[in-house]
Amino acid sequence: MKVMLDIGNTRTKYLLKQNGLIQTIQTIDNKKLTTAWFNDNWQSAEHILIANVNQPTITHELEQWANKKAITINVVESESERFGVTNCYDQPKTLGIDRWLSLIGAACDYPNRNVLIIDSGTATTIDFITSGGKHQGGWILPGIVTLFESIIARTTHVDANYNSSPSISIGQNTSECVNNACWAATVGLIEITIAEIRKNNPIDEVIMLGGNADSLKVLLGELVTIDQNLIFSGLQQYFCDD
Repeated sequence: MKVMLDIGNTRTKYLLKQNGLIQTIQTIDNKKLTTAWFNDNWQSAEHILIANVNQPTITHELEQWANKKAITINVVESESERFGVTNCYDQPKTLGIDRWLSLIGAACDYPNRNVLIIDSGTATTIDFITSGGKHQGGWILPGIVTLFESIIARTTHVDANYNSSPSISIGQNTSECVNNACWAATVGLIEITIAEIRKNNPIDEVIMLGGNADSLKVLLGELVTIDQNLIFSGLQQYFCDD
């Protein structure tokens, strides 16, 4: 069995590949990832691949466990070039590993296409990759919940309750004003991004993933394709490269 992990800020997504078959993506709270949990679930693992945007605590614990079990384990880092994808960053390793893997996944799953990738979680990240595998750069904005919480935390008289229902309507009370502005700011960034890129390049695909993907698609319409497997498509290439 091969295990692929995408360790996020609060939760981890993982995918198992067994006998050539890939199972569905599973999600677990980071606090539950303990040695006891590894023993109960991954005793038969032969190889583990990790992509981690969080602190290295989980990675270190998993490495210690895997080494005791003689399980091959690798932590994937962003690179300047791999699998036909070129990273545009001057310091390639500073590109978030989730973004790097999304680029690889896009090049693999949508070959010869200009792809705009929107990952909408704790942060909303946007990246553009050309049909030739050239990363053109991107944007990073606080995610919907992060935007909301930052307003509440840094103001005294803004009393609002979070509402996960997507809307960009003009608010008629404080909660609506704050919530809808967070959605509107994110939708606005995406629309401006598309217009900016189209000055120089066509966009063949707009791919969205992350916790807010379905809600943002409601606001953006048929323009967007949801693909929650993109990061794992990129991660799986490292198994194929063994």
